[in-house]
Amino acid sequence: SGVTVTDIERHYVFLSEFMWEVVDKRSDGKLITIYDLEGTKFADLSGVVMKVFRTVSALYQEFYPERSEAILIINAPSWFTMGWMALSPFVAANTKKKLSIVGSS
Repeated sequence: SGVTVTDIERHYVFLSEFMWEVVDKRSDGKLITIYDLEGTKFADLSGVVMKVFRTVSALYQEFYPERSEAILIINAPSWFTMGWMALSPFVAANTKKKLSIVGSS
């Protein structure tokens, strides 16, 4: 019962395909992604959350590598640097260049 990692992966594929096949059919269309981490606790980065992050990141890096214009992480808590150190090895170098992290202060 509940939502599985596979369910989330399929949802991201559906949203992405809808975005590029219906909303913006241009072959050079770009996406700006914003993650708001306000209120997020370190404990929220559980095994399932990390698995979803790795799965979705791999999916976007494999099938939509040039669609991302920028990725903004806003309201990042002070502990986020440690979390980013754990996540960053799973992120492609090209994606890291597009990433901006802004703290909450």
